[in-house]
Amino acid sequence: MGFFFRWGALGVSMILMIVYYWSRMHPDEEISFMFGIRMQSKYLPWALCAMNLLMGGMPVAQLAGIVVGHLYYFLEDIYPRTSGRRLLFTPAFLYRWLPLHLNRNTAFAQGGRLGRPGAAAPAATRHQWGAGRRLGGR
Repeated sequence: MGFFFRWGALGVSMILMIVYYWSRMHPDEEISFMFGIRMQSKYLPWALCAMNLLMGGMPVAQLAGIVVGHLYYFLEDIYPRTSGRRLLFTPAFLYRWLPLHLNRNTAFAQGGRLGRPGAAAPAATRHQWGAGRRLGGR
C-alpha cells in the first residue's frame, strides 16, 4: 500500500495493524486509554485513530493499518476456522532457523491438523506446570 500511495514510512500502519490484531484476539479485555478512559480492547484501534484526528492529523496511515490488520485477522483466524484451509503459511526457512520447541504452531509446522480454539493442545506442546505452592504458609 505504501508503494502505491507514495508513503515514506509505514511504521504507524504497522503498529496499528499489530494493535488491531491483538484487539481482535482479546476483544473483551478492559483497558485504560488516555488518563483513565475505560473501554474494551476491541475499540482501541478506533480510539487511536480518533485521537489522531482530534489532534489535527490525517488518520489515513492508521486506517491502512486497520485494513491490513483486518485482512490478516480474516486470513489467519476466520477463514481457516470456517473452511478448514489455511492460505497464509510461515516460510520454511524460518522453521529451520528456530527450534520447534520455541514454535507455538508446531502442529502446523509438522503438517498437523488445524488447531481450533478450546481444543486440547497436543501432548508435546502442553506445559507441565507442576503442583504449585500456596502462599502464606498454610
